[in-house]
Amino acid sequence: MRLTTMTAAKGHINVGGTVLADSNDTFIKSLVKMWSARAEKYLNRVTVSGATTQDFDVEPRQQVFTLSRYPVTTVSAVYNDGTRAWSSVTAISSAYYHTDTQNGLLRMDGYPLDWGPATLRVVYTGGMAPSTASFIVDFPEIATAVDMQVAYHYARKGSLGAAGIETPGGGVSWDGALTWLKASKGLLDEHRRWTLGG
Repeated sequence: MRLTTMTAAKGHINVGGTVLADSNDTFIKSLVKMWSARAEKYLNRVTVSGATTQDFDVEPRQQVFTLSRYPVTTVSAVYNDGTRAWSSVTAISSAYYHTDTQNGLLRMDGYPLDWGPATLRVVYTGGMAPSTASFIVDFPEIATAVDMQVAYHYARKGSLGAAGIETPGGGVSWDGALTWLKASKGLLDEHRRWTLGG
């Protein structure tokens, strides 16, 4: 899902009174798509909300499972089945687990799980927003971070292999790699799912 719109991104590029011609729209759209995907990867979570099914490997004595879409709206069913047939007999009663809806964690209440690869299945609905429009309303800081990256990328489109450029106001230098701006990264960090090792 795109985390901002072409119009919003162009608004950041137009700072200073420069109006971009419509001929740039295709390129701007591609940048919005690319940086939205990179933002989702950096956030370490699925941005679009909806119903999904997620299977988990279960380690011995494991009781906590990380759902990729959150906040979680509802958990429809949880199964633990070493044969992966997922029949109603292998469904776990909701009395044996608790969902941390805001952080996307499913916690078993001491339930003795059969362990092994892909032996736990969770059917649930969750995610950050169902559409780009609602995402911008609910997470304006993330949308702004993507806008800034698009503007930054656009400014460098003619000198991607250079270490810097000279402008009427003075020189601008960079490390050569198209990576996250410090300001953009700071905005994303507010909603990033952190894991051990970063």
